[in-house]
Amino acid sequence: MAAAVTSPWRRPAQGIVAVFGIALALRALYAYQLHDSLLFTELFGDGQQYDAWAREVATGDWVGREVFYQAPLYPYFLALLYTLGGHDLLLVRAVQALLGSLSCALLAYAGTKLVSRRAGVCAGLLLAFYPPAIFFDGLIQKSSLDLFLTTLLLALIAAFLERQRLMLLAALGVALGALTLNRENARVVYLVVVPWLLLYFRGASMLRRSAWGAIFLFASASVLLPVAWRNYRVGGEFLLSTSQLGPNLFIGNHPGANGLYAPLVSGRGDARAERADAVRLAEEASGRSLTPGEVSQYWIAQSFAYVASQPLDWLRLMAWKSFLTFNAIELADSESIDVFASRSWVLRGLRSVLGFGVLGPLAVLGIWATRRDWRRLAILYALILGFAASVALFYVFSRYRFPMVPFLACFAGAGLAAAPEIVRGLRDREGRRQWLPGVLLAVITLVPTNWPLPQYRDDEVTWYNLGVTLLERGRAEDAAQSLGEAVRIKPDFGLAHHQLGRTLAQQGKLDLAERELALAADLLPDLARAQLDHAILALRRDGWSEAGIRHLRRAAALSPGTADLHTQLARVLALRGDLSAALQELRIALQLAPDSVEAANDLAWILATHPDPRERNGAEAVALLEPLLATPSADTPEVLDALAAAYAEAGRFDDAVAMASRAAARARATGQAPIAAIIEARRALYQGGQPFHQSQRN
Repeated sequence: MAAAVTSPWRRPAQGIVAVFGIALALRALYAYQLHDSLLFTELFGDGQQYDAWAREVATGDWVGREVFYQAPLYPYFLALLYTLGGHDLLLVRAVQALLGSLSCALLAYAGTKLVSRRAGVCAGLLLAFYPPAIFFDGLIQKSSLDLFLTTLLLALIAAFLERQRLMLLAALGVALGALTLNRENARVVYLVVVPWLLLYFRGASMLRRSAWGAIFLFASASVLLPVAWRNYRVGGEFLLSTSQLGPNLFIGNHPGANGLYAPLVSGRGDARAERADAVRLAEEASGRSLTPGEVSQYWIAQSFAYVASQPLDWLRLMAWKSFLTFNAIELADSESIDVFASRSWVLRGLRSVLGFGVLGPLAVLGIWATRRDWRRLAILYALILGFAASVALFYVFSRYRFPMVPFLACFAGAGLAAAPEIVRGLRDREGRRQWLPGVLLAVITLVPTNWPLPQYRDDEVTWYNLGVTLLERGRAEDAAQSLGEAVRIKPDFGLAHHQLGRTLAQQGKLDLAERELALAADLLPDLARAQLDHAILALRRDGWSEAGIRHLRRAAALSPGTADLHTQLARVLALRGDLSAALQELRIALQLAPDSVEAANDLAWILATHPDPRERNGAEAVALLEPLLATPSADTPEVLDALAAAYAEAGRFDDAVAMASRAAARARATGQAPIAAIIEARRALYQGGQPFHQSQRN
């Protein structure tokens, strides 16, 4: 007799293994399709910063020197991989694909325990095919680690519901502590799990339930407290993870906020610039130096001041952010899923049939299908609402809401598993009474979840970020293509026009560059850097015209705290022969940045060589440059030559000859023979006891 065929729904282990295999195959195919694309081979946005941070850690700097501003777990995870396998991004993506596939298996396990075997496998398959999950597993981004830790959390909750083992509870605390170090809004889970332990398990004594809560919190603290102690050691403040809470809260809650990310200072959206701006603006407003914790508290206070002064406006904003949180649109940060899908038919095909707009209504159907078991599943409802609230409280990104997906997928799997029963039930009156309300709720959910928001699709940002990275790496041709794609998608994208203009200028295409920079200057009238670059190119083309000077002055006025702008303006004024005005700009630059080698060098040179004896001051020039000799950045022919001229103007001719010799030697060592010859000519003057105040610098 032939062996009986057992349904895979009755063999949960085989179903879970199948889910893992399918998920891994999809991720491998996606990576293969993108392996030679610049989108995959080049790091940009947060991925670039995580990589740089991880490389610093991997070189041995495991403690660091500042209080963490960004969540630290993912860069340390990368650092561990770099330490074990070298700086290999393919290895990182392979590990993330394995973790992502394991996440699908963990979800299948959790769904099996919480609902049914069929529902568990359906949930795991939904996550395996879910396009954002595949997309995030392929990025150098922390969302892949978010998914693994969230599904691990869910699997441990399901296991603890079945058997109340202390080891499971301790593992749950460790998993949540790790998730908190990777995604800070995971702190909301503590507000769910602790009450759940105290209120749900009524069969255990209150003393025992309290002990469970203590064990859970202790296990979580074992992960968090070492990081808090590390922050205290390096920064003098006991912060559990990072000091980013305040700025993030303000970005999402201030007059003019629209639910999306907007940097504190326009055009400065990367984490390093955001941190510097948060500190500078808070200290300027407070009138004193602030610790990282005090900076965070300042921005929290600003957010609460907005809420208190405009409560109705804030409530409207919260409603809008809640709508965005549950809408199908995948709001991009650095990388847009749609741009990557345009290079991968796997992602593009899945994106056309499965997304948040399908998952949400399916989850509603699953919640209805499992409603009789609502007490046991109440923790999942609370976790979905808690994560959603923690996103809406700040600002909305696709990757910020991603930790909600496993919980929704668990219910969506239940909805899919119940589909045959629902179809049969709708054929008779009793079945319609049972299932029609749930079907109607799911259909109603389809409308707001899939409400079109084409104005929020920003594929151009991905091409812009890639183009800026390529430009920084000297790949002007590739950068021009990426930035050109950005302005093609969004013709009024001022930042992209600005960077494209800079790229074209590097390529020597000055006419095209001038057109792009002029557009950028018009589109970004308040961005100092756009005005500055347009001015510099105009000055290059038009022979240091008055119009270019006006652009430079406007740039300096727009950003009065930027020393570099005043230095650039001073150089142009000096080239036009207006040395007195150049001196004034350089003194402003040094007030703003006392350690600026460029400003000190230029000011010293003018003081030493000014044709007007009343403006020359060799002693001041020497005082400006001598302290810089100990810094590596001052060991250049230009700085040494300026100091030689300053010595000569101050009457210290022996020192001038020695410093000119050192400057000439440095110029020859760096392949600047013509400069060395000019410096040698100056040295001959110093040997004759003559300052070189009437020459102009070559």
